Amino acid sequence: MTNKIVIGLALANLQTNACAKEITDFIASNCENYDIYSLAPASPGSMRCAAFDFMLILKVTREVASVAELIWKAYDKFIAPKKASFKDDAGIYLGIRRPDGTVIDFWIGNKYKDKDIFIHEFTTKITAIQNEDDPNYWNQSAAEVEKSDVWVRIK
Repeated sequence: MTNKIVIGLALANLQTNACAKEITDFIASNCENYDIYSLAPASPGSMRCAAFDFMLILKVTREVASVAELIWKAYDKFIAPKKASFKDDAGIYLGIRRPDGTVIDFWIGNKYKDKDIFIHEFTTKITAIQNEDDPNYWNQSAAEVEKSDVWVRIK
């Protein structure tokens, strides 16, 4: 059995014409092997913020390449056509915090502008950590998101 992987997802440097709801609806409706959580609304009179807009809990890590493909499709469909220039760094940022505190990150539209390179590196790195890292860490990380009042499951 492979570890669950918790992936933070942020929509980075988007212009107002890029719709976060369309992106998350697209991702949520096109994959069965993960749960997606959105930042819960703040209670009246309070503010709520987080480094990530969404959390993905990948449950079947053998399908990591298909998840990478789906996230790239969301970028390609909703963000890339609206970019002002090749230098525009709007995109989708993915971060995976590991048990040792390091973060593996990917920024589609900034560091990653080539689909094949992104999918290869994402798949290679996630496949490596799913077997190297302590499963207890990933179970605990997933439980923290699943039981949190900060995150609400949308799929």
